[in-house]
Amino acid sequence: MTSEIRRIFAEEPEAFDPRKYLIPAREKVKMTVQHKIRDVFGSSNKA
Repeated sequence: MTSEIRRIFAEEPEAFDPRKYLIPAREKVKMTVQHKIRDVFGSSNKA
């Protein structure tokens, strides 16, 4: 999440509205968790 916020601030330093940087940051966290479940832990579709 932090790396995504830093990337956005580097590309758009005027982006001070939290909606501008938190929405993509949350999406990055979601993608990271999905990757960990699916590829790292091998837990995809298992109960």
